[in-house]
Amino acid sequence: MISKKVLIISYYFPPAGGSSVQRVLKFVKYLPQFGWQPYVLTAREKDYPLKDNSLIQDIPKTLNIYRTPAPDLYQLYERLGKKSADSAVDISSLSIKEGAEKNLLKRVALFIRAAFFIPDARVGWLPFALIKGLQIIHKEKVQFIFVSAPPFTTTLIGGLLSKLSGLPWVSDYRDPWTQAYFYFTRPIFSARLESFLEKKLLHHANQFVAINQPLLELVSQKYDDNLQKKSIIISNGFDPEDFEGIKPVKNSQFTVTYTGTINTKMEPTTFLKAVHMLAKENRDFSRQIQIQLIGRVGDDIKKQILSLGLNQQIHFIDHLPHDECLAYTLGADILLLLIPDDETSPLMMTGKLFEYLKSGNPILCLSEDSMAAKIIQDTQTGWTVSPKNTEQIQAILKDTFAKWQKGKNLLKKSVRQNLIDQFDRKMGAKKLADVFHAVLKSD
Repeated sequence: MISKKVLIISYYFPPAGGSSVQRVLKFVKYLPQFGWQPYVLTAREKDYPLKDNSLIQDIPKTLNIYRTPAPDLYQLYERLGKKSADSAVDISSLSIKEGAEKNLLKRVALFIRAAFFIPDARVGWLPFALIKGLQIIHKEKVQFIFVSAPPFTTTLIGGLLSKLSGLPWVSDYRDPWTQAYFYFTRPIFSARLESFLEKKLLHHANQFVAINQPLLELVSQKYDDNLQKKSIIISNGFDPEDFEGIKPVKNSQFTVTYTGTINTKMEPTTFLKAVHMLAKENRDFSRQIQIQLIGRVGDDIKKQILSLGLNQQIHFIDHLPHDECLAYTLGADILLLLIPDDETSPLMMTGKLFEYLKSGNPILCLSEDSMAAKIIQDTQTGWTVSPKNTEQIQAILKDTFAKWQKGKNLLKKSVRQNLIDQFDRKMGAKKLADVFHAVLKSD
């Protein structure tokens, strides 16, 4: 098969870690099977805040990767806003500590971040990526451009490269841009400029890809209902090959596991209060429950969690390589899924959900109206409950613990495996390849 060539632009690429990295990585892994040879343009390794060397094994040996400098404006931000251990801003967990608004230096730092980091603090990468991108296009005779964001500096780079080269391009949204739950409140002039940029780039893209229907509808309603005519949904998913040879990390206790970052929008205190209440009335539960929080947790959130009096039951485990994280996922009795609790929660569908589904272990999702909750309901793979409903969470834990003690299946219904299988990453890559072929044919 003669392959066509596509330039894939992503700020993060292995050894960068995190679930968002895997979307692009799996596209790169499987696109060659559907007639597309990828060339990756990304930031140099030293600019990654989180690394995971276990993901490198998925990179095809023949892949051409081009890494460029990417000056990090967060360093300036942190010099202003994080000079001491009691900093007001925790970028990794998106938390703002109490008293930050009273500190003039911190307020200045927040204003600079909101007013001038457009589209985001990765904008320092733009000139380096543009120069290298044009070189790759010329040298490799690339025929197509694919961009995955956030950060949305990547989208701006892709749009500019398309304009300069005349090549068609596809814009992929893993999250909303100006409508994201983690979006900073900007001054009016900055907000208008950013919305203008997003509208122009959406209009210019040959095809728009979103991870789910609510995200597509959110963006199209703000800018152009006709956007849906040139759009497609390609969900996140799981790669069955990632699970091959993974030995579950099991223990003798009733184990609830959460993997990933915990920030101020998705803190688990309601769940932990339910655990605390059940532990007070059930001594066996208190002795046998183990809660594993695997990943980055802001110091202020960690203190709040520990203040609930569950020091013996909660185990904090720092960020792990992907394969080790899967081992803990496979070994859990219940997998906890936290969804940001705000107006954008209906479109939330975190990447870890699909590996939770593939694991076969039941999922407790603290959300009722998100896309993640709908998928869990449709596949019958767990429980969906309001993050504020302590009593219902407690009832679920009480029932499942009793079943666990008796060695019974924790779920009442049979899992719909056929619905889970549709989230195979290879199928997502095929859909994307079909989009590329269709755009080229119509261009």
